[in-house]
Amino acid sequence: MKKSLLFLLVLFGISCSQNSPVVLEWQFIANDVEPGVCEAQLTMTNVSHKTLKGDWKMYFGFMSLHPIYNQGDQLKETEIQASYHSLEPTETFVPLKAGESRSFVLRYRGSAIRENIHPEGVFIVRGEKPDKKGVAVSVPLTTVPYTNRLQMQRQIDHWEKTPYADGEYVYSYIENILSTPKTDKRLLPLLPQPKIVIWGEGYAHVDSAQVVVLNTQLPEEGYRLRITHDTIYISTNDDAAGIYYAKQTLAAITNDGQAPCVTIIDWPDLHHRGIMLDIVRNYYPADSLSAFWM
Repeated sequence: MKKSLLFLLVLFGISCSQNSPVVLEWQFIANDVEPGVCEAQLTMTNVSHKTLKGDWKMYFGFMSLHPIYNQGDQLKETEIQASYHSLEPTETFVPLKAGESRSFVLRYRGSAIRENIHPEGVFIVRGEKPDKKGVAVSVPLTTVPYTNRLQMQRQIDHWEKTPYADGEYVYSYIENILSTPKTDKRLLPLLPQPKIVIWGEGYAHVDSAQVVVLNTQLPEEGYRLRITHDTIYISTNDDAAGIYYAKQTLAAITNDGQAPCVTIIDWPDLHHRGIMLDIVRNYYPADSLSAFWM
């Protein structure tokens, strides 16, 4: 019985020694508190039963931001190599009593506008020389969601010259590229633009126009859509897919029941259509990606 009790006490002591003495909360504050400098707040809570003094050092991964140390700060963060950082107390660090929480402001060169920019994989090593000996213990860290507009903006001089590429910007960009003084500057509300567009005059009332389907020599899944005042001609290579794409184009260029008189000839360059969704450096959970396919 005594041996069993002793074994349990030893096991309990070992398990307790493996628990982190602190838990952390990370909150980004704002970009450009000074030109090119941003700030974050790190809240440290002592969850152990002993005072946390200066005999510790933390290590973690942290991308994008480069720490700035100011003389007199209680904590010093160092970029050891690339995205590998360390955090340690300085001579001005005030011991953290058991159950006590304290917040520290950390400064960085750079800016952050995404919540995934925060320390990861934090562990702490304690001892007289924690960088050379001691047991590494994982440190829990939580991040505070962005709720302040200052967290999502950067004061960049040329920001207005590089706006977000929404539909209006993309169409304007294409128009600037494709349009010259010798060409018709009118563009269809289609992206990408069809391969051949021949403009006519006026508009057709789609609901009352006669639809004529013809067969002609076109590439597979290609179509020719010719819209006159009273007739809509759809020509394909006897291909149901070509008819489908012609109807989709007709629907896209129809506004308030009217479509411009125009001849459109288009066909796919490849046998498969798709998009590339690159979420590297800006991660999303798998279930949220379904919105991209709707």
